[in-house]
Amino acid sequence: MRLFINEQGIAMPLVLIILLVLGLLGAALWHYSMSELNQSVRDEQRTRAYYLARAGAESIARHIMINPEIITMIEIGETLTSDELGFDVNEKNVGDIVVNVERLDRNIIEVTGIGTVEGVSHSVSIVLEAEERFDGVIYSAGGVNFQNNVTVNGDIVSGSTVTWQGEDYPLPAGHPNVDGTRGTIRENVIINFPPPEFPDLPESYDGGTLTIDVGSTETPITATPAYAYQKIEILNNKDAQLEIKGSASEIVSVEAHTFEMGQNSDGLIFNTSNGDVNLIVSEINIKKIRVIGGGTARIYVRNTANIQTKMGDVQISEDGMIMILLDQGAKLVMQAKDAYFEGLVYGPEAFFISNGNAIFEGSMIVNHVTGNNDSAIGSSKSEFNEKYKWDDIGSLYGGYLMVHWVR
Repeated sequence: MRLFINEQGIAMPLVLIILLVLGLLGAALWHYSMSELNQSVRDEQRTRAYYLARAGAESIARHIMINPEIITMIEIGETLTSDELGFDVNEKNVGDIVVNVERLDRNIIEVTGIGTVEGVSHSVSIVLEAEERFDGVIYSAGGVNFQNNVTVNGDIVSGSTVTWQGEDYPLPAGHPNVDGTRGTIRENVIINFPPPEFPDLPESYDGGTLTIDVGSTETPITATPAYAYQKIEILNNKDAQLEIKGSASEIVSVEAHTFEMGQNSDGLIFNTSNGDVNLIVSEINIKKIRVIGGGTARIYVRNTANIQTKMGDVQISEDGMIMILLDQGAKLVMQAKDAYFEGLVYGPEAFFISNGNAIFEGSMIVNHVTGNNDSAIGSSKSEFNEKYKWDDIGSLYGGYLMVHWVR
């Protein structure tokens, strides 16, 4: 007997089931697509918020690096928060930025930028660490090699090693400089100091030669614009001198390729009573120098400064200051017998040269401290005595370095 199955009516429910499945699948695909679209939009907003946050943090961080004094009022653990700043492009707001500045400890600052785009926020931080700040009598990027005739009163910092007559620091007991030197010695400390910025003056020396003699009507120089001379020569007459007077309205700068000074002249006078004074030279031979007033006299040297001043030949009024700023590869030489100098010397890519029998009072930041022909210093008795501090003149050498980003 044959079994007959009635298949009528099955096709319609099957079609409905297929349509239902396809509908559910389509809804799932649509939901998935919209989720992906929304996620893509959020990712784009988050990316834009990140770059806004990074831009805000980096802008404030670089401002702090240039002006570190602006955050001296922040205590450890304290946070300063900026106002919300809208960022517009073509007069359309594309997001907002808030920046927090927090002091984590005495030497570390964290700058956090928070960017927000259409309700989506992202934050990013950058850590700033205080760069090593030198405040002693000698900083030499290279090694320092002294003989036993050297005494130092003040801190020494070297990017390499410090030795006394071949003895590495710390010195053995009984060494003459164990008790003869006052101050700390730190080795292998590398500090990246920026080169000095020379005043923007004419490259040519159209002024010719200026000769200073007794009764010369060309002294003192009192004009405020820069003078550019091929040569300035002070003759041996007892009263011959060059006096450069400061101005209350602007810094007075005088430039010469060569500056020569006679042994018997009264020498170079910086009158800073009304403002700071600059002298810019390629070569200078200093035998007498005096600073009047409480300002700063700056001598910018492109090549060589030969210091032949003796005790009493350097006269600085109370609150006055002499700075010698050395260009890359320049030299400050103290090789005359009983040479004496008092002031600040700044030349992170320059050289300080002294065979001995000299007294330096002040502070120096140089690339290398050496005797003549790269020999040890101190063939005759020499002294390096700390006087003045870089902070005394509002120096910003040091500051902060960017260490790393925190995302």
